[in-house]
Amino acid sequence: MEYKLGVVGSPIEHSLSPEIHNIFAQELNIKISYEKYLVNAGELSSFCNQFFDNPNALGLNVTLPLKKEVLELDANKSSIVNKINTANTIKKSNESLYLHSTDGQGLVNDFSNKGISIKDKKILILGAGGSAASIIPAISGFNPSSIEIANRSEENAKKLIRRFGESVSLHEYELSPDIVINCSSAGHDSTVPKFFNNLKISKDCILYDLSYGNPHKPTRNWFKKFSQYIYSGEGMLVEQAALSFEFWFEKKPTTKNIIKEIL
Repeated sequence: MEYKLGVVGSPIEHSLSPEIHNIFAQELNIKISYEKYLVNAGELSSFCNQFFDNPNALGLNVTLPLKKEVLELDANKSSIVNKINTANTIKKSNESLYLHSTDGQGLVNDFSNKGISIKDKKILILGAGGSAASIIPAISGFNPSSIEIANRSEENAKKLIRRFGESVSLHEYELSPDIVINCSSAGHDSTVPKFFNNLKISKDCILYDLSYGNPHKPTRNWFKKFSQYIYSGEGMLVEQAALSFEFWFEKKPTTKNIIKEIL
């Protein structure tokens, strides 16, 4: 049997997910057909109805701007999805849909691979949307000294902070973080938000940008004026993809050297 899989979002042409999942499938000797699907906001429900009508359809990865819209589907939610109110993975099993999020664990797995320690570090998250929400519980589990949020809209940042309580606070711009994690859409329109210019970045600060490819370039170019420690999101992409693959097939592929194969 050839399992039907895919990734949905907009934009989607830059996605490396098909290459990654095909490598996983080859390693584990599983036949899949994995495609990219351009699905705009407001179109996910109708797309899923058509996609999962195929008896071989098993799952989808979900990316921007659909990680909150996916919650509107008639689907069972994992405990982490209920906590963060966002999802990036759909699975069909016994005629029912199941939602899960692998982003947070994928991020901390890649931090581990890169030797980036979270413990006792001052963490600054840029952005207050679904991507930011998806990583906060995983980061909190490694005991940073603080997690702060900076965002274009301070009100949206405050909404996110209220959801997670005392473990997260609004960023005080006079303070310099140890690790900056960009979860915003900065770079997707070839610019960085004006609030970036209020940040105080030391030469030892680490930037981890969830974006990769062309959307990562504006953020990288802005940050390298201050520090040389810059990482784009390919590693997290691979790690969260492996966890999605495991969610679908109950077999976890290896992730070592995948980035070298796809870039």
